[in-house]
Amino acid sequence: MFRDDTHPPDALILGNYYPAGTLPGPAEDLKKKVESQVGAELESSYSISVVVTRNSPPDGAFDVVEVTIFPPGNAALVDKMLRMLKEDAPKTRP
Repeated sequence: MFRDDTHPPDALILGNYYPAGTLPGPAEDLKKKVESQVGAELESSYSISVVVTRNSPPDGAFDVVEVTIFPPGNAALVDKMLRMLKEDAPKTRP
């Protein structure tokens, strides 16, 4: 997410899509695992949000793992985005 052409991005959003029903284990366990692995690769000053969405046919064809990375110094934006992600995220099934 870019504000303009002169500033670095406010956030980087990565999404991975998998055939519905193929993600292993409970959604919360997968979320914690992804947060841990991504966090280990970044400086501690970065903030991370992970949303796992499980779908089942015919409602949805894909399960989704979305990782949002916020660079240092964006505390207000991080709070705002995390609230939006929690409000907009569909309920996940274990």
